Amino acid sequence: MAAIYAIHVRTLPPPTTYAKSRAILNALQQFGRVNSFLSLRYFQSSKSPNTSLAIFESEESFRRALDSSPLYVAPLGSESGAEDEMVCELSISRMDHVRNARYNQYSGTFSVDRQSMSYHDLTASGAPLDEYADCAVVDKPRLSSVKREKSSNHATTPYGSLMDMWRHEGRTDGPGDK
Repeated sequence: MAAIYAIHVRTLPPPTTYAKSRAILNALQQFGRVNSFLSLRYFQSSKSPNTSLAIFESEESFRRALDSSPLYVAPLGSESGAEDEMVCELSISRMDHVRNARYNQYSGTFSVDRQSMSYHDLTASGAPLDEYADCAVVDKPRLSSVKREKSSNHATTPYGSLMDMWRHEGRTDGPGDK
């Protein structure tokens, strides 16, 4: 399994707008590709409006970002300069991101609801794959790991995830197809 280069970002004062959160992400991207950036401000369970998580693609980017802590970030287009400046303290994230991904409703296999009205409407409209015509994820129960293995109705594609399917734009020449 690949290593996860995750950083816990504590920002003072807390970002209060999308533009300020975007400025933090832009500052982190100066060290290398950021695969995931999540502000915990919008989570009801979070008691830390000043906390974000960032996952870097490479260890080199991860190390350079940690070595640069603290970061001083001003939102783009900020006219007041130092007044709007945020201080970001970076540390290694202790969160178990792999375990957390298992609970993400957008991660893992899913069963295609071929009975829904949206499915029938979208397939009739020419959706390139049945999986694209599936109903919204929030309306569906997750499959348990046992059901995932035994389910004959789950989506079987040569792609590992919905994101891979999207990247291939519905083409049938996925990995494994010749």
